Order: sequence, then C-alpha cells, then structure tokens
Amino acid sequence: MLATKFSQPYFGPYLACRRSWPQIYWYQQRLIKYAAHALPMMRMDILEIGSWAGASAYSWCEAISRYFGGAGEVTCVDLWDDASEFERQFKDDTYSIKDVFNHNISAAGFEGRVRAIQASSDQAFADLAGRQFDLVYIDGAHSYSQVCRDLVNAMELIGTGGILCGDDLEIQAEELEPAQLKAASEFEAGWAIDAASGNGYHPGVTRAVGENIGPVSNWGAFWAVANSGHGWELINLDGIEAEIPRPLVQYENEGNKVFDF
Repeated sequence: MLATKFSQPYFGPYLACRRSWPQIYWYQQRLIKYAAHALPMMRMDILEIGSWAGASAYSWCEAISRYFGGAGEVTCVDLWDDASEFERQFKDDTYSIKDVFNHNISAAGFEGRVRAIQASSDQAFADLAGRQFDLVYIDGAHSYSQVCRDLVNAMELIGTGGILCGDDLEIQAEELEPAQLKAASEFEAGWAIDAASGNGYHPGVTRAVGENIGPVSNWGAFWAVANSGHGWELINLDGIEAEIPRPLVQYENEGNKVFDF
C-alpha cells in the first residue's frame, strides 16, 4: 500500500504525478471562491474529465471545503491506462497511476467527496446523461475531435449559472492564423509552435474551444466561461485571492523537492 510509504498525498515526479504547472491550482481556487460569492450556488458539484494522480481533484475538494463549507463532490473521469505515454515513461511496476490516485484521495480525507469513473470521457458522458453539474473541467485527451466532443457533451450537463472550464489553452484561436491552426489540429498533434510568435500551444484545444465557444476568460493556460442562460459569458477573477493547497507545490515541475511535511 502507498500509505506505508507516504502518509500524505503525493504529487511528485514518480509516474509524473503532477502534470500541470502549480499556478493552475491557484486559478482553480480563485474560480471556486468567485462562484461562492458571485453565483447562486449553495453547493459545488464538479465533473472532471482527466484526473491522473488526483492533483486537480485535490484542489477542487480543498476549494469546496474552503468556500462551500464542504457542500459538494467531485466526479473524476479517467482511463488510468497503464499503456499511456506517461505510464510507459515512468512506470516501474510497483504502483499504477490509479493506485496513486486512490492513495491521494484517501490520504487527503476526501474519499466521501470523490467519485471515480474509470472510462473514456465519451462513455462517462453517456452514463451521466441527465445529471447536472455546477462546474465541468475538461483536461482529457487533447485531440481536436475529442475536445470537441467533450465540450459539446459537457454543455449538456451545465445549467444556468454553471461554469465550463479547462486547461491547456495557451493561445486562443483568434490569435492564430486560421490555416495554420486548422492544419496543426487536423494532424491530431498534441503540441504545435505558432510560427508568428514562436510560442507553443495545444492546437486541438485551441481550435475546439474557439469553434464551440469562442473567446473565453484565460489565465495562463487555464480557461473558463459561465452559462448565463443566453450563452457563455466571460469571468472576471480580478481582486479574488486564494492560496494553492500546499501539497500541490511540494515539488517543482522538474521534480525537485521544495519542502517536507
């Protein structure tokens, strides 16, 4: 059991357990604090597409505790596939990434607040048809076709006042030359370089968000919009401060330890 090795949640270099830059968790915390104060919500039920080791699930649960008094839950969808690119790169057959996810949720004390669905996002959305969530977070497969399906399916589950958000939107569609974006996304490439700026971006995410929503509120690579009942509206987080949960910054992105518990 991982608990015999780590008594705390673990988001270090083993199995590439934290795959996002720490600032994304800061934006997640601020977004939930915004929802608690600005939107007509008494609880926060979140659907997360793409969970890996549970770093963002941990962040969402912490935010629910802080800003909704613990009223809410997080439904996590992932294949937790041992054959994935990251598993092949870091796997040593000791633990699977699902083992680490389960440990992190348990060690954080969030077992009663997290539901895990091990399935493709397409299957999970089919199984969840008719449900409604206050927030849906898209961070699954990054191909254009899959992100399009995830966005369209997510929109069906978000009522008025709800939030749709995601990761890996480094550049918005209107900032790119259309033919370049179309060509890059049709190769199903996970990563591309903008010829004009030299900056990297996920073309599938950029094109899918641009076509299905349009301009979104964007902080780094994290993006969000709110359902007004008449369309998707931008969200302003100016003046909203929050803290990143400490375990999520225990390691820097290169895997070096920053502090011990």
